[in-house]
Amino acid sequence: SDAFAYGFQILEQLGETFPATPENGIVVQELLATKELVTGSLNESKLRNLPEMTDVPKKEAMAFLAEMLICGWQSRSIYYPLLACRMVQITLQYGLAKTSCLGKFFLRTYLSFLYPFTVRSGNHLSVLVPLQCRALSCCA
Repeated sequence: SDAFAYGFQILEQLGETFPATPENGIVVQELLATKELVTGSLNESKLRNLPEMTDVPKKEAMAFLAEMLICGWQSRSIYYPLLACRMVQITLQYGLAKTSCLGKFFLRTYLSFLYPFTVRSGNHLSVLVPLQCRALSCCA
């Protein structure tokens, strides 16, 4: 839709690009890449000790992604899982923002409908739950 196109233009200015017309294969690749980030080299200690996000453009991108994520959920858009994955990826790379928990929550909800997590990846995403309180107290 036009709203998503406009939103993606703004996100591109903030350094986050998305495919114009994502296909299922792109969505699956993004889901697998995000799962690998969560279950790969990260351990529970690293996940529990993520720093506060200080990169201003990334904080702005996260706030905008959060708004688009809610719209994507409501409209059942194919962009929804891509937005959730990107929020988790940015959080893992740049640290916690106030909106970090939203991306994690929506990604986990989406994936729970598709297939059950392996024990390892499910546990790793569960470690992110306590981060919600920390993320909400981070300075924006």
